Amino acid sequence: MPLRLVGIEELFSSLSNTERQRIPNGTIGAFISYASHRAYPLMERVADFLEQDSLQIRTISPRIDSGIELANSDDELKKSVKVWYDLGLEEK
Repeated sequence: MPLRLVGIEELFSSLSNTERQRIPNGTIGAFISYASHRAYPLMERVADFLEQDSLQIRTISPRIDSGIELANSDDELKKSVKVWYDLGLEEK
């Protein structure tokens, strides 16, 4: 299941008004699965992959184009997560 790491603004644009109200406090972004039409919130430094906490996305994001690659393997996903964590560590 390919996942894409997005910031809070893109998460908001991917959700209906009802789903936006379900975004947990402290959410800074999400991992989005376009295959399952779900977004998994990132709060602080923790990703929440629990099905009951996931958010239903509307459609494929209009910002996706041929210049943006989706993570399509475990290695690519691991690299995306590592970059995300490394950026957070640099900010501290």
